[in-house]
Amino acid sequence: MPVIRLSPDLFKRLEDYVLGFDTPQNVIERILDYLDNNNLKDEINQPGPEINRNMSQPRGRVVLGKKKARDPQKETRLKLSVGTALNWGKPNLMGSSVLTFPGSEKRVLCKYSSFSGEQRRWFWGVSKRYWVDWSENDHLAFLLQNEDLNSYSYLLLTSEEASKLFTMCSESNGEKKINLRQYSADGKLHLQEWQEFDAESRITSIDAQIDTQ
Repeated sequence: MPVIRLSPDLFKRLEDYVLGFDTPQNVIERILDYLDNNNLKDEINQPGPEINRNMSQPRGRVVLGKKKARDPQKETRLKLSVGTALNWGKPNLMGSSVLTFPGSEKRVLCKYSSFSGEQRRWFWGVSKRYWVDWSENDHLAFLLQNEDLNSYSYLLLTSEEASKLFTMCSESNGEKKINLRQYSADGKLHLQEWQEFDAESRITSIDAQIDTQ
């Protein structure tokens, strides 16, 4: 693969656009996707006279959007809704992310992501304290805010599938970074780190009757 060298200043600018760290390549890809999806390529290729590339003038930036404010109480209700939908017994939530079920050794690490409309993707971080001691009783559930911003779905991975995914993910500050996005090649949703996995067919809507209000 081609090797690109970045100056420290440019690398720091890329870090400004990290929403759920991927890799420098993924951050660049996200910016290019935004430019393509909003027909800004020609505009970027024709800089205005106010841009001075040789002076320390403020440079134009593509605004990709800010992180949305978290609602921990709503996320808790949604995660319990995922546990209910699994029909493994009445779920309990340990801490902020782990679902347990009475009389069962099964556990579900449930991670939430809002929908990022500008990049048309979801992203999650899984802390090392979870994945380093992953067991055969552990499952991984990705909770998604749907594109309509009013409904929710989840993607459940078995213990073996989650373990395989973790080996494919980049690690930053002890977290495995995982992305789900729509690919133009087939118009389907794929895990960026494991594109062969048929994620779209495994995504399940949370029952409308489950109270998440």
